[in-house]
Amino acid sequence: MVGEERELQAGVRPSCLCLQVGEERELQTGVRPSCLCLQVGEERELQTGVRPSCLCLQVGEERELQTGVRPSCLCLQVGEERELQTGVRPSCLCLQVGEERELQTGVRPSCLCLQVGEERELQTGVRPSCLCLQVGEERELQTGVRPSCLCLQVGEERELQTGVRPSCLCLQVGEERELQTGVRPSCLCLQVGEERELQAVHCVYVSSLRDNQSIH
Repeated sequence: MVGEERELQAGVRPSCLCLQVGEERELQTGVRPSCLCLQVGEERELQTGVRPSCLCLQVGEERELQTGVRPSCLCLQVGEERELQTGVRPSCLCLQVGEERELQTGVRPSCLCLQVGEERELQTGVRPSCLCLQVGEERELQTGVRPSCLCLQVGEERELQTGVRPSCLCLQVGEERELQTGVRPSCLCLQVGEERELQAVHCVYVSSLRDNQSIH
């Protein structure tokens, strides 16, 4: 009788199993899942050992119609949790790649890191490390200038070798001098030279003022 009514309403007669299970679920949860949900969920459970929720199946189907790609139920579930925690829903690609990186390295990179790194790789052909992006962002907030990833990486290596981290300006200028002359000056040399240069300019300026005053 119920199957006949459904057939008149929808053009399809649901199976008795669907009606029975749907009624049980409605009593348990207050919501009657669709027969399609129950059927597909049962098939997925046979294939994977896990029954996806009806919400997952419904949202996944909608996304597939919109984008041509069906996100995994894990992606939808984790994305929803993250959205509740942070107000932002990470992309499924971010969640998938982050999980793979965590298995490889023990650390899950942030979605921002993965997204920015991908953009940089498209622009320059090189993907900067997440540590570089994170530290660079912090330095930019502190100083107004974002150091290059090369600067951060080389600076860290020098600090491990010598106990002192050279400034990014030192590394950049030193590299330019090495290209010009074949010799890389020490950071101390560059710093002292810069100070002397400022002093010399100041002396020239002061003596110029004195000359002008003596003329007048």
